[in-house]
Amino acid sequence: MVVVNLILTVIVMMATQIQGYVQQVNLPPSEESYKILFMVPGNFPSHVKIILTVATALADRGHQISVIGGSLATQHPNITYLYNPDFSEAIKKYKYFDTAGDGWKHIEHTRNLIASAFESAYASEEFMDVYRRRKEFDLMVVDHLALIGLAPFLHESPFIIYCTTMLNPLQSANIGNIHSPAVLSSSVTDYRQPYSALDRLRNLFATLAFAVIWSIILRSKVDSEVISKRFPDVPSSYELEKNASLTLINTHFSLDGPIPLLPNQVMVAGMLLRPERPLPEKIDSFVRGNASTILFSTGTFIRLNTMPKKLKEMFFSVFSKLPYKIVMKYHAEPGEFTNVTNIHFLDWIPQSDILAHANTKLFISHCGVNGVQEAVYYGVPMICIPVQGDHHKMAEMVHHRGLGIRLEWKKFSEEILNQSIHEIITNTSYRDKVHEVSLMWRDQMESPLQRAVYWVEYVARFRGAPHLRSPAMDLSLIQIFYLDLLLVIHLFMYVTYRIVFRRPSFHFSSMYRNLKRFFGFSQEGARLKIE
Repeated sequence: MVVVNLILTVIVMMATQIQGYVQQVNLPPSEESYKILFMVPGNFPSHVKIILTVATALADRGHQISVIGGSLATQHPNITYLYNPDFSEAIKKYKYFDTAGDGWKHIEHTRNLIASAFESAYASEEFMDVYRRRKEFDLMVVDHLALIGLAPFLHESPFIIYCTTMLNPLQSANIGNIHSPAVLSSSVTDYRQPYSALDRLRNLFATLAFAVIWSIILRSKVDSEVISKRFPDVPSSYELEKNASLTLINTHFSLDGPIPLLPNQVMVAGMLLRPERPLPEKIDSFVRGNASTILFSTGTFIRLNTMPKKLKEMFFSVFSKLPYKIVMKYHAEPGEFTNVTNIHFLDWIPQSDILAHANTKLFISHCGVNGVQEAVYYGVPMICIPVQGDHHKMAEMVHHRGLGIRLEWKKFSEEILNQSIHEIITNTSYRDKVHEVSLMWRDQMESPLQRAVYWVEYVARFRGAPHLRSPAMDLSLIQIFYLDLLLVIHLFMYVTYRIVFRRPSFHFSSMYRNLKRFFGFSQEGARLKIE
């Protein structure tokens, strides 16, 4: 059995290497050059990176791209940065590990960060100049979080939503695709399929709670405090969201499971995935050799330096005793952890290239969407320690699918961490399962980037593509769920019941008389009519 598993693993690894896709766009040249405005939240680096990948590909095809809120790192003759606020200091002040396990703190922080960002933006003459020129653009592409504060731009303009996380059921419902909480959980809950009765009940309440949080707490602060006082005639972001021509979603069924989607909802997960490149010499010299390598990173937004001292000491105590090499995205202060020789500290890491290295056997992460996708693509099992938001759902999915182990910050200990690392490294079932999912992921007709570029051009070509709009958008929730007809049916049943069973001492003879009285005839009268 062991030999069979080993052979299967080798076959899967070989197939995975063969079937990797290249992020290129093999489409006929565009017949027309469109002016497209990309609006991304500059305070969320991972969102910026993934959306600018599409912007750059469109610029390569001759389209004139303008960007609000993006990083200046991507230089291109067809890309113009119109407004680029700096949120680095605001991000540095926030300690994400303080909100681990405290959803309300995270909600408060996100709400305040978004509100302050747009308050600052609308006070900027640079930003308002773009607003006054908004009719110059053929199409707008907006991040799903940035949309909350960009209602004035989107009003009476065709636009595409880029959902950089997994599918948001509320936004999906708002464009006419309503998912039952019995089969699809909220993007911030961690309940997995198949659901028990208790799970379905919890998921129903969680979905309703998220609807309140998203619509009232997050949206209302920006709508009321930032937008409405400057643009009183502009509809709310909730109403404008219904006019979206298309939604690009950072999801794929091989990892996240099957999700029913409309024609104007397109899966484009894996935009940042690509064949591996050689590592920088300093990193390559550290990881080469016979020892296994562990990568520990929490992405671009959550800084490991902000970890409580107790957690830091736990990690370094465990890492220093391991017979493995650890590459860690961590800004080590001078003199900090100088006696640790098997850990390589880096302020910035080429994460995907390290994951692609043959010696990398484990990825310890906060379980962000992009990081999980990279680990699966390169076939590396994970230890997930979610911090907030959609991390919990991703971590539960990784655990449930057998792609890794989920840990919790509040139940963290050296013993648990050490056992988890040992389990992943020595138990080949995790690596086998990741390679299996990797093979499914890589087997795609075209690259996600080509798919995204095609659909953006499609919407621009057909002036917003209104023919993709769901008929459900013309119905209210009452009509969609048949509540009006159900009310009529229940009233009819109630009236019938009251007529038939109106006497306390019911028996069938009285029911027969009541029915005759109700329908206005008797057997004798009917016989006379026949004669």
